[in-house]
Amino acid sequence: MSTIALPMAHAELSTREGRRATLFAYHCPSRYSPSSEGVNTVRDDDTAIDHAGGIPRWRGIKVVHAPRNGKTRGSKPHNVKREVEILGRIKHENIVKLLEYVYDDRRIEHRLYLPLFVMTLTELFQDSSFPFLYPPPPPSRRKPISVTDTHDERLSSSGEDLVPTILSFQLLSAIAFLHSNEPEPICHRDINPSNVLLDVRGDLKLVDFGTVWMDELPDRNDDGYGNSKGEDGMGYGRGHIKEKSTTRSDGRDGLWDHRAWNEDEEEDWEELRGSMCCDVGTGPYRAPELLFSPTGYDPIPLDLWSAGVIISQFFTPFSTSGINGDDDGYHSDEHDPLEHEESISARSGPGRKGERKPLFESEFGSLGLAASIFKTLGTPTDDNWPTFHQLPDAGKIDFPPAIPIPRRSLLPDLSHTGESAPHVLSIIDGLLRLDPAQRISAKDALKSPWLDRVRDDESRLAMAQYRAMIRPWIDDGLERYAHLANDSRAE
Repeated sequence: MSTIALPMAHAELSTREGRRATLFAYHCPSRYSPSSEGVNTVRDDDTAIDHAGGIPRWRGIKVVHAPRNGKTRGSKPHNVKREVEILGRIKHENIVKLLEYVYDDRRIEHRLYLPLFVMTLTELFQDSSFPFLYPPPPPSRRKPISVTDTHDERLSSSGEDLVPTILSFQLLSAIAFLHSNEPEPICHRDINPSNVLLDVRGDLKLVDFGTVWMDELPDRNDDGYGNSKGEDGMGYGRGHIKEKSTTRSDGRDGLWDHRAWNEDEEEDWEELRGSMCCDVGTGPYRAPELLFSPTGYDPIPLDLWSAGVIISQFFTPFSTSGINGDDDGYHSDEHDPLEHEESISARSGPGRKGERKPLFESEFGSLGLAASIFKTLGTPTDDNWPTFHQLPDAGKIDFPPAIPIPRRSLLPDLSHTGESAPHVLSIIDGLLRLDPAQRISAKDALKSPWLDRVRDDESRLAMAQYRAMIRPWIDDGLERYAHLANDSRAE
């Protein structure tokens, strides 16, 4: 049965020079059985929920044009083959699930089949009502649980900061899981709001492992693509991982098309300790050590810094200026073909257009970002960053001396957290240490009293209230895809 493919730009697509990647939104008709693509659904009706949290009957397909080894000139450190290998070995409720992987020899392209999630955190940060002002949950056939439905004082008194609390907990949980991987930790290296998505239940999903770092992939009994032998195509219980060989219509083997591949674009580069790439991360979410050209660094603190910037962004002021430009240096110039005339921020209850901006500014590149960080946290000293002068470019410019600005003054919406504000600040300050070695681990951050309600006996009640609170934004995102499906059927 036919399906509809629509190019999509709002999720999981890196646009650095040399990366030949496109992300498609793929719609399956209501009676279409997607089992051939390694996907299972709970039931085939309008309320069916994909087992991986994706929008029912929609799939995301990430297509990367590259040779089998996943490497092309100018793409370093992006490596789609490594991304597939890592995703084929991990499973966590807050990390995207790889449903299927295919390498097409004739087309010379890698295809990653993924759940299609509802929206990115970037989109939500453009809504003034997020994350503290809640319009009443709209009617729905599923009748979302609300505070008034429960008649439970503990639930209704859990605080208006519940949305950032849950999302921070889930983000830190995903990072802690990656960093505790055995035998070697896994480091994402590009955590930013565009790579943090929400699924149909409002749960956080970390995506885009294109620049993932792992010191050494363990030897496994597999075919090199995460496909464990003897498991009937199911790579470590994750999904169908297979390599596709095609045949041309003229009878020649599909490998013949390799002659069309420009071999000058293919490289067999390796990123190793001592020759690591510092051009990773996105805009204002990049850690300061990356800005001074290190060729060797600990990748774990990169993720911790990025998480700290994202968590702090829940509490920064909302600005109604500059939303249509690229003044912050990290918005994509690409038009999103899934964007309707009315944006999410324009339709979500009391929300208005604008942006809750990150704590640091990157519009003037690495130098400007470093200046913004030091202006906020203070210039490096022997106390706050004793190893700073060991970085290759540390001595190339003298930054004006600055003392740290009290973080509370930069995060006015911490007032929504009430008595938890000191604990929230403790997490943010612990993650945003200039010295990478001094940053607290994700595991330690999860022990904060701010997150107690997610861990203790009231966690079920807290999650029920969270799902009711986040529902209006989720329904708004689902409506967008429903319009797309209807428009496609009409055509």
